[in-house]
Amino acid sequence: MKRMKGADAHMIYGETVTSPATTLKITIYDQVDNDNPATAADLRRAWHKVARITPRLSMRVIQVPLGLNHPVWVEDPFYDPDNHIQLISLPKPGDKQALCDFVSFIMSQPMDMNRPLWETWIVDGLENNQLAAFTKVHHALADGSVTARLITEIHEKHLSDGPDESLPREKTTAPIPGKLALARDAIIDMLTSYVTELPGHIQRYVSARQSKQEVERLKKDSLGAFDAPFTILNEIGSQHRAYYYEELPFTEFKALSRQWNGTINDLVVVMMSEMLRRYLLARDALPRDPLVIAIPVSTRPREGSEGPEVTNTNMFNNRMALAYVTLDLGIEDIRERFNAAQASCRKAVEIVRLSGGRRVDDWYEFLPRAFPRLTGAVMKWRQQRRLSPMFNTGISNVPGPRQELLICNGKLRLDKLLSCGHLFDFLSLNATVWSYKDKLFFSFYCRKEIIPQPQELGNYLLEAYSLAMAHCDEQSTDL
Repeated sequence: MKRMKGADAHMIYGETVTSPATTLKITIYDQVDNDNPATAADLRRAWHKVARITPRLSMRVIQVPLGLNHPVWVEDPFYDPDNHIQLISLPKPGDKQALCDFVSFIMSQPMDMNRPLWETWIVDGLENNQLAAFTKVHHALADGSVTARLITEIHEKHLSDGPDESLPREKTTAPIPGKLALARDAIIDMLTSYVTELPGHIQRYVSARQSKQEVERLKKDSLGAFDAPFTILNEIGSQHRAYYYEELPFTEFKALSRQWNGTINDLVVVMMSEMLRRYLLARDALPRDPLVIAIPVSTRPREGSEGPEVTNTNMFNNRMALAYVTLDLGIEDIRERFNAAQASCRKAVEIVRLSGGRRVDDWYEFLPRAFPRLTGAVMKWRQQRRLSPMFNTGISNVPGPRQELLICNGKLRLDKLLSCGHLFDFLSLNATVWSYKDKLFFSFYCRKEIIPQPQELGNYLLEAYSLAMAHCDEQSTDL
């Protein structure tokens, strides 16, 4: 039995019917040898092995009586991977749209909170004899970095589809703790936490205040939380989702970012800005004020660097904070908008670095479950009155594995690695960018009532990429 971390617990507390805190990771495979192909049953057996050798996948959430402390993780005595892994076939022709429609469907369904918080669909019927695995997990169970590492580790082991008697047993005989035991341990753990952990949090907060003057200087000309205009991206919607993705060449994209004198993340942001500008203009919904986007930033320094890094899809189970970046879509010239967005990105990351010890999630360990429910109610009230949202949309950039990944005794080669993020109730769009090998994947996860055709976003993204390339070609010609 292990107490859940505060940030993870508050994801569960803050869930609503229209905003479940779930994410989806999609792995799509090519056959290595079409004369000796792997089957969906082969991939299911390999994934079954994954579920047996990953201890946390057998853990479920148990609430503590009277909310005396955060929920606890316990091993589910009834855990059986077979109950979490399903085989399905896409309807013909099994094309990209059919795949996206199925993602939209499964991400519109709630998770069963009374069992381990994950489920996998092994999918066949795709074009070109491809196979896929769609793994839906709760943010409390794993975040983007954890999932990316897990995916790499799974494939590097070249898991086979055959039996392996050396694997651990599938379930434990230990019963779920009773209410008295949960309450007792919760009180002891809470007192211990306040004695041993709270002083450290207070010290980090005090230390961070030493940079308060510099932070305030940087914030003076920047937009932050609740400075965003209310847009169609923040309209009220239901739990129904729509999904679409686009693929770009990673090596070419990286080279293009250098030509623009920026980072990969800088180019991602300006392309998203062009995409959003075109989408909103087409609906006569371009706001007069700049948008505010949230970019998850790691507050742990990179190796050999003192600065933080834009790195992850989510901010849970890690030292993560949100960098608030200004996107002025009223700037018509894409180069001018790039310069403004790049400067805003750098300033936002610097603000995170300087104020890293004063994030709200530092205090989640000690805040009761009423806190996220209260903040959620306030956010809902603001949304109903079309007041400034916390931000307009989220954009995440996750570096994936650079090496080729195989599974099923090397019979399947990973071709695509896609992801859906989490939609807060005040958002109708989340964009997630994952790289794998020589490819870069842009995923658009939307509320269906607000953005029913996310492929339109994909089309505008491709137009933005062509514009970015043409702009560099023009500059080269001028030189």
